[in-house]
Amino acid sequence: MPALHRRRRPPQDRLPAWYEVEREKRAKEVAERLAERRRQEAEEKRLRAAARKKAEEDKAVVDDEALRFWISLTQSSRTPADVLLRLASPVSVRAWAQHLGPCSSVKSLDLSAHALRDDAGAELAAALASNRSVLSLDLSSNLLGPSTLAALAAALTTNTTLRSLTLDDNPVCAGDPSGFAALGEALAASSSLTALSLFRTQPREAGGRALADGVEASRSLLRLQLAPVDGVAVEDAVVIRSSLRRNQTALAARLARERAGRAQSRRAEHEAAAAAAAAEQRALAEAWVEDQRQARAEHFARMEREEAMEEERARQERELAAKPWIDQIRAAKAKEAAKGGKKKGK
Repeated sequence: MPALHRRRRPPQDRLPAWYEVEREKRAKEVAERLAERRRQEAEEKRLRAAARKKAEEDKAVVDDEALRFWISLTQSSRTPADVLLRLASPVSVRAWAQHLGPCSSVKSLDLSAHALRDDAGAELAAALASNRSVLSLDLSSNLLGPSTLAALAAALTTNTTLRSLTLDDNPVCAGDPSGFAALGEALAASSSLTALSLFRTQPREAGGRALADGVEASRSLLRLQLAPVDGVAVEDAVVIRSSLRRNQTALAARLARERAGRAQSRRAEHEAAAAAAAAEQRALAEAWVEDQRQARAEHFARMEREEAMEEERARQERELAAKPWIDQIRAAKAKEAAKGGKKKGK
C-alpha cells in the first residue's frame, strides 16, 4: 500500500498574515472567556460566603440574648462610654460590629481575647472608618491577620477621632508584611492616633522598616509599643524612638504655648475686667459728683427762692405796719390842704 503523504505545515515565516490575526483573535477570546469565568466564579463564591455569613449572623442574633441587648443599645446610642464586650462567639461580635459605625456613645471599646478572625476584623474596620466617637480600641489576643491590619490602616486614613489602638498578640504579619506597609502609610496620614501597641505581632525587618517610615512621617504618634521578639532592625528601632521623642517634644512645646496663651488670655481678661471696673467706678464717681452739683444748685436755688419770699413777706409786713402811719400822714396833709384852701377863700 503506498504510504500516505501528509501535507506539511508551512514554516511560521510562511504563514499568511490573516492566520496570525485570526490566531491572536481566538487567543484573546479564550483569555476573555477564562477571565469572565473566573470573575463569575469569584462573584458566586463571594455571594455564597456573604449568604453564609448572613445566615450565621441571623442565627447568632436569634440565639444570643446578650447580642440582641447590645445591638439595641448601640442602635440607640445608649451604651456605656467604656464597653468591655463579651459575647458568645466571634460571629456575635461580627454581627454587633455592623451597628457600631453610627453609634455616638461608645468612647472606649475592649474586644480582647475574643478569638476574632479577619471576617470580624473587616466589619470592625468598616465601622471604625465611619465612627466618630470611639477614642480607644483594644483588639489584643485575637486571631487577626494581615488583611485586618490593612483594613484598619485604611480606616485610620478617614477616622479623625481614634487616639489609641492595641493589636498585641495578633498574627497580623504571618509572613506577609503588606499590612504593616499599609499601616505605615496610615500613620503618616493620620492626625489623631497618639498611641499604638503592636506587642508580639512580629513585623520583622520588612514590617519594622514600614513602621519606621510611617512613624518618621507622623506628627501625632507619641507611643509605639513593640517586643524584643518582634524582629525590628536596630536602625529602624532608633528611627522610631527618635521620631516619637520628636513628637513628644513638639507636643510639650505646643502645650506650653497653649498654656502661655491661656495665661495671657486670662491676664488680658483680668486687665480688661479691672479696666472696666475702674471705668465703672470713675463713671459712678462722676455721676455722684454731678448729682451733688445738681443737688447743691437746687439747694441754692431753693434758698434764693426762700430768701426772696422772706423778703417779700417782710416787705408786706412792713407795709402793713406802716399803713396806719401813712394814713395819718395822708389825713394830716389833706387837713392842712383843706385849711389852706379856706384861708385863700377869705
